[in-house]
Amino acid sequence: MTDKKLSSTIIGKAQLRAATIRSVVFFALISIFTVTSHYKFRSSPFTLFILFFLVERVYESYFTVKKCADNNLSQDRHLNNIILAFCIMVFGAVAEFYLYRRPIVPAWTILGFLLLLISAYLRWSAIKTVGDDWAIDTFAVPSRIRNHGPYRHVRHPYYLGVFFEAVAFPTIINSWYTLLFSVFVVAPLEGYRAILEEKVLVEKYGWIYIRFKREVNRFFPTVPKRTVYERRQGTGERSDEKRGKQERRYREERPPLDIDRRRIIKG
Repeated sequence: MTDKKLSSTIIGKAQLRAATIRSVVFFALISIFTVTSHYKFRSSPFTLFILFFLVERVYESYFTVKKCADNNLSQDRHLNNIILAFCIMVFGAVAEFYLYRRPIVPAWTILGFLLLLISAYLRWSAIKTVGDDWAIDTFAVPSRIRNHGPYRHVRHPYYLGVFFEAVAFPTIINSWYTLLFSVFVVAPLEGYRAILEEKVLVEKYGWIYIRFKREVNRFFPTVPKRTVYERRQGTGERSDEKRGKQERRYREERPPLDIDRRRIIKG
């Protein structure tokens, strides 16, 4: 590892620790507010759920991280914006729950828990699939492109899971104003983050990731398609499986010569 990469890695880890401390402090303040409100405004069994949600969120975001990008987190401004928006969402939902004292609608709470379960599956399965390449920062480039597990159906299962989480949390405790904030602020931020990440991956992997983009949708589940190079039966052409190893690798790493590369990237 060069001195430059070593220095950037050290800075990245220092920034990660700073972000962890900020989030722990902020969520600790929300926890104190939750417990205080529990006794002062509204005693509720949802208090334990809120505290568990805060602990799980901090653990998942920072203590499961295995890799830092070469760029430190202070340069990942978009991630900082998402963290801020998510913290505002959590605090707003908790404050709305205790201060407005709305009656809980069981149907909406059950729906929220179902969304939270789907969110947990998407997030933790994505972390497990990525493995040692898992990182919280947007620009941490993985060592290879995953196309199995949840990535077989969506290109960004973790970001989709975060969106479901941001919708599920206020829905469970019936915080409707905060739900609007999640839909119109948190969701667009997550979508834009996915776009930024894809630009980095296209620069890194080129046609390999472009082909992956053409085969799998960004957020809406995709039924696994035939790959770009698979042949239809009865055409008389050889399938990719019958080609030599070197020829298959060449076809996987380079686009067809009769297609404008710029048009593919824009598409």
